[in-house]
Amino acid sequence: MLMRRILIVEHSAALAKLWKQTFELNVDYEIILCSAAPAALDLLDCETFDIVVTDLFVPGGSGGLGVLLKIFTMDKQRPPVIAVTGEKVPSIMSRVDNVYLEQADRLGAARTLLKPFPAAELFLAVEELLAARTVSA
Repeated sequence: MLMRRILIVEHSAALAKLWKQTFELNVDYEIILCSAAPAALDLLDCETFDIVVTDLFVPGGSGGLGVLLKIFTMDKQRPPVIAVTGEKVPSIMSRVDNVYLEQADRLGAARTLLKPFPAAELFLAVEELLAARTVSA
């Protein structure tokens, strides 16, 4: 089986470690962790990933939205993006469940997840996106 490379951009070291451990239970994944947007952008310039998981509020530059924009303007093959956040706006300010995830969805994120969620939910989302890519290839 082919080794799948996943870039996880997450500022919470504890969450990043939990997610990485979840994927490492399956030997078919190589997980690269990044805690800030500038480092993620550098990695996207010189490496290839099968999936990118990004928190929308990582520090540096334009944060996770900057990571999304970078991916959607890449000349090389674009990996699907799973956008995550725990940030919310007060419900009186928005008619959608989460305005940040709605924005990520409109920018082209393949999936959005609202924190907190079980690590298994992220794993299943990645598996589904990879399976869909394999079928369409």
